[in-house]
Amino acid sequence: MNNINKGYNPDFLGHTVPLPSFSESLQEDVLERESLSADPSGRSIYRHYHNYTLVMSKRHRTALFAALNINQLFLQKTENTQGWRIDHQVGSENQLNDDYYKDNVWDKGHLAPDAAAGWGSTVEERIAATNDTYFYTNASLQHENFNRDEWKDLESWVRKLSMDATNKLSVITGPIFIEESRPQTIQPPDRKEVRIPNGFFKVLAYIGLGDSLQVQCFVMYQDHATVQDRKGEFDIQKYQVDITKIEKLTQLKFSRIYHQANQFAMQNNDHKHNKALTVTIAAAMVNPKGKDSDNEWIAFKNFSKRPIMLQGWKLQDQGGRKLILNNVVLKANATITLHEINPIRLVNTGGSILLYNPNGELVDQVQYTKDLVKEGVAVNFR
Repeated sequence: MNNINKGYNPDFLGHTVPLPSFSESLQEDVLERESLSADPSGRSIYRHYHNYTLVMSKRHRTALFAALNINQLFLQKTENTQGWRIDHQVGSENQLNDDYYKDNVWDKGHLAPDAAAGWGSTVEERIAATNDTYFYTNASLQHENFNRDEWKDLESWVRKLSMDATNKLSVITGPIFIEESRPQTIQPPDRKEVRIPNGFFKVLAYIGLGDSLQVQCFVMYQDHATVQDRKGEFDIQKYQVDITKIEKLTQLKFSRIYHQANQFAMQNNDHKHNKALTVTIAAAMVNPKGKDSDNEWIAFKNFSKRPIMLQGWKLQDQGGRKLILNNVVLKANATITLHEINPIRLVNTGGSILLYNPNGELVDQVQYTKDLVKEGVAVNFR
């Protein structure tokens, strides 16, 4: 078996995107074990699987995070899975077995999803990588109405995201435990009590135009509004946060490169309070009545008091297709609709639109899911 993809590769994107480290208060919770791999300081804390790496929490017996590389060119679903099992390299006493997920509302929520981690250049590699996601170390307690609704939609959006020709993504996912909150716990018969996560985070890194690293961060809580039913309503921007927020919630420490790459995303998300952001993607006709071709459109809004020429600006969709704008004039404090958007594709099942200026800097980005798409009704982003 070829093990070239064993574990998370920080240089996978062509930029070094390292694993997070731990605050002083979190250090003592990190599981150390001789059978695990060493970190740069020599502590044996890493468990490497095909395409991803995780670090376990001694206290919660779940992963503090799972860091995953995704190569979308080699993603292919396989049904040849072994099913959930104990990882003896970590130790059965350090992970939650099936007793915690049986006959209740709690799903085995993949931190590194099988549908995203199960890639490889050969069938054998894909099967091995998929099977590696079915260790209990990679599961975390997720309410069924959370795991099969909002969280599933976010993971589907991430999996389909293709930001450039390399089709590569690096994703770090983990649980959130809020100490000030009243803990919700579960204790199967003859088993130790364990705490249920308050929510989960996801940090997504990819390469944008101009070979620039981009980072987006998301937090979803398993609160009453989320778990009471499966509404199928999903607005990805509602869950977007900055990297500093995730550090505060988890006590993980992300390197400076994450903070720098996350800056554009957060400026764009907070456009209403950001005077510097003058051009935004205002709306899109994703599913027009009749045929889609020639009837889809994208609208832009100019918030400034002067006209702006979008000459050499670029649009990009979720598939990496790009459109260079020519002689598109945005009048002061006005909106304009662009009807000729080929080769941009507005996919009815969900997608994203990114806008770059001539310097290759990300100016605005919007996302939508299939639940926001209605026939003949524009998706409004602003």
